[in-house]
Amino acid sequence: MGLTIVKKLIELQGGNIGVRSKLGSGTTFFFHLSFEIASEEQLNVNVVEEKDDHSTSHLRILVAEDNPINQLIVRKVFADWETPIEFADNGKIALDMLQNASFDLVLMDIQMPEMDGYTAVDKIRHELPEALRNIPIMAMTAHATQNERQKCLEAGMNEYISKPFEPSELKKKILELTNSVNASLNGSMPVSEKEQKTDKMEPTSEASDPQEEFRNSLQTPNLVIENPSIRKEPVLPEHQINLTYLKQIAEGNDSFIIEMIEMFLNKTPQALEKLNSSYHEKNWDEMKQIAHRIKPSFGYIGLPDTQKMLAEIEKLSEEHTNPERMAELVEEVQVVSKSVFVQLQSAPTGMK
Repeated sequence: MGLTIVKKLIELQGGNIGVRSKLGSGTTFFFHLSFEIASEEQLNVNVVEEKDDHSTSHLRILVAEDNPINQLIVRKVFADWETPIEFADNGKIALDMLQNASFDLVLMDIQMPEMDGYTAVDKIRHELPEALRNIPIMAMTAHATQNERQKCLEAGMNEYISKPFEPSELKKKILELTNSVNASLNGSMPVSEKEQKTDKMEPTSEASDPQEEFRNSLQTPNLVIENPSIRKEPVLPEHQINLTYLKQIAEGNDSFIIEMIEMFLNKTPQALEKLNSSYHEKNWDEMKQIAHRIKPSFGYIGLPDTQKMLAEIEKLSEEHTNPERMAELVEEVQVVSKSVFVQLQSAPTGMK
C-alpha cells in the first residue's frame, strides 16, 4: 500500500508512523497502535459473526477449459472467493487429474481439443473408479439454449451455466451441487461479493497509472493493428464496446481489465484470420470450433449481437447450409472486430 494511505489509516486509529533511514543500510518504517485485549466472550462472538454460509473456500474445483480468456475470467472470480482451482486444457487431462488428486466439483467446457466435455463426462460416469463416478459436474459452455442444457443433463452432468456467467449464479449452483448451502435460503445470494471481501488485489504503487500502463502495453508488436487507416472510421453504435461485465468481475482491479484487453487483442485477430481462411477452404468443422471458442469473448466486452452472429456461424457450419449467409456473417464479424480493436487500443474505455 502507498505510504500516504498507510499513514492515514494509522492516524485514523489514533496511532502514528515513523521512519528510520541510513545511507547504505536501508530504510525501516514503523508504527504504533493501541488496542484493547478482547475477552474470551468477545472472541467467541466474532467467530460466529465471521462464519460465511456462502463460502466456497473449503472446496477444491477442477476446471476443464482450454480457452485462455475464459480461464482468466474464472481464475479472477475464484481468487476473489479464495477458492482453490486447477485447470485442465481438455477432457483427457481432466480425467488424469481426477485420478491423481481430490476435487469436490468439476466445471466442464463442452468443446475442447483431443477430448470434448461429453466424452469426458461419459468416461467419468462409467470408467473411473467407483468413488469418482458421482463427483458433481457442471457444464460451463458458450451454448446458451434450453436444448443444450437438456443435452448436458442427459449426458450425465448435474448442472449447466452459460458463458459469460454471472458470478453470483455460478456460486449459488456450486453450493447447491456440493450440498454447502441450506435449502431454506431459497437460492438467495449476497448482493455483492465485493462487500464480503477484506483483502482485494490492489496496485502495488499508489503512483502507478493504470491507463498509462495500458497505453504503454499496447506498444508491443503483437498488439499493433496492421491497417492503421481503420483508426479513422467512426464507431457505429452497434459496434460500441461496453466493459460493464469486466468491471463487475474486476471489482476495482484495473490490472485485471488491462490483462483481459491485452489477451483479447493478442488472441482474437489470429482466430478471425483462421475463421476467414477456414471459410474459403470450406473447412466447416474448424469454423464451428473457432466460432464457438471466441463467442464468449465478445460477450465479455458487451457485444451480444456479435455473439449471436458467431452462434449462427457455428450452427451453419454444423449444418453445412446457406454459404451465402455464412459469407455475410464472417464479413460482418470482421468489420465489428476492426472497430473493437481500434476502441480497445485507442483508450481504456470503461476504466474512466
